[in-house]
Amino acid sequence: MRSVGAGRWRRVASQVGRSVTVWAVSTLTMLVLAGILPDFRLQSPDGDSATDIAMTAAVGAGAFGLLSALV
Repeated sequence: MRSVGAGRWRRVASQVGRSVTVWAVSTLTMLVLAGILPDFRLQSPDGDSATDIAMTAAVGAGAFGLLSALV
């Protein structure tokens, strides 16, 4: 017989896995679009690097995925 806590941890792990998957797909989609679309640039007019912009987008995608999983 399984304890009630084990089922809860399984649901939490499932939600975390789902959020990580959404974050990874969102980040990869942005990188693919940057490579395919000619006007999709990963550099802002004031000179932020592509790494800074990609990290910001990855954090934003992760936050969105987390909020989506919680709702």
